[in-house]
Amino acid sequence: MIAAAVEDLVLKRTATGWGATVAMRASKAALARLLTAMTTELMQVPDATAVDLAASLFPMVKERERTTNVPPAPGDLRLRHGQRSQEVIASCKLRMANIRTLESQWTLDPTNGPWSNPEPATSSRRILLSGLPRGKDIWVRVRARNVIGPGGWSDPATIMVV
Repeated sequence: MIAAAVEDLVLKRTATGWGATVAMRASKAALARLLTAMTTELMQVPDATAVDLAASLFPMVKERERTTNVPPAPGDLRLRHGQRSQEVIASCKLRMANIRTLESQWTLDPTNGPWSNPEPATSSRRILLSGLPRGKDIWVRVRARNVIGPGGWSDPATIMVV
């Protein structure tokens, strides 16, 4: 019953046209009633276990991943020019979940520094660096931070600022 109600809801979510929203809400309400009835019945069964719940085709909630390590260094750091002059957009791949922020640094000399610290970003898809020196090659590096602390820096990537 519940599997059929879930399939019905999936079909209704992809529907378009007149009445699609009303049909989706009705399907969602029907599924909610079935789930409520099932959980109420399971709570009344003595010694009901997670195995019993799984056998009922009730969708199991994924257990949250708890991290005890700092994140590894981001990989595949890529730089491209921004929409405005003196802007660079960095993006990278993260190898771990539960990342809070991404810290970036840029410099004109990767060997001797100094490294400048822009504001941290919350997305690995778009780290915006602005106010950079026009006509200069800059090096950028990124690291991830989670609740434990900051991870290692990525390998630097370079681009000429326009």
